[in-house]
Amino acid sequence: IPLLCVFCVSELILPFKSADLGILKAMGRSDLYMKTEIIRRILMLTILCITIFCFDSIFAIAIGYAISAWIDTFTIACAVNRLIQCSWFQQVQKIWKSLLVGGIMYGVVYSMNFLKIEPIMLVVAQIFVGAIVYVTFSFLMKNEAFDYVWLKLKKLIRHN
Repeated sequence: IPLLCVFCVSELILPFKSADLGILKAMGRSDLYMKTEIIRRILMLTILCITIFCFDSIFAIAIGYAISAWIDTFTIACAVNRLIQCSWFQQVQKIWKSLLVGGIMYGVVYSMNFLKIEPIMLVVAQIFVGAIVYVTFSFLMKNEAFDYVWLKLKKLIRHN
């Protein structure tokens, strides 16, 4: 489970990274894309070598991956900021509601670990409670991204 938590933290920023790389590609800036890829790979390999040779543990390698994932995101964000004048902080401001709702859901679901029930029942309960908490708080906070998905889902249901 600790490895899964580390990978969740490292992939938390995947939407930023994907959006920023998409911006570089869409704007035809393959030169910046290539430069960021070279920098990212050098950093990733450096961190990988350090974690393998200095720490010699799978958990250390996972932590190194998480660190390199966050550094990657900032590297790409710097290149994108030069193009569209949208900093990483401004990107976070646009999706803070989704991050907050996800954090609340995590807190509720994690606290269920202290219940004394069978593991399989716990997982099923966590899935249902997590979904209910996420949907409820998304509605309460008027999360634009969730509203968009909700409207698309309602249209899809109406047409069938």
